[in-house]
Amino acid sequence: MKYDDASWHSEGDYPEDLSPDAAATHIGMFLAWAWRHDLGSASSEPHRDEVMREADTPGQLLLRHCDGMLTDEELNPLGNRFAAYYYGADDLMYYRDLDAIFGRELDCLYRMKDDSRTYRRIEPKLTQRLREFSGL
Repeated sequence: MKYDDASWHSEGDYPEDLSPDAAATHIGMFLAWAWRHDLGSASSEPHRDEVMREADTPGQLLLRHCDGMLTDEELNPLGNRFAAYYYGADDLMYYRDLDAIFGRELDCLYRMKDDSRTYRRIEPKLTQRLREFSGL
């Protein structure tokens, strides 16, 4: 199952002044968080160290290792259940949370900076949502 794809965002009503790579940032933030929180699949394990060391930005991680796509292949069973609930749900909970965090600062989601500072702002909300989901 494909949850998201940077190419879905970098076409159409996409800011002309941004690189298509900017469409990977929000997806990469979720992927980096999932891999850091033991929600990655066995095939993602070789890349976990890179994530922990912040060797690459989340967006670049997604582009380099996942061809710009977040799919069920990158996540373990719990990660996929959570992604389907939170990221892939019809109510767009992930996007609503991003808007709550960055909406006043940015005119669009694609202007989020692809860096560790942005990740640290998103991480607590993702962790909170996982706790709510899993009842912890």
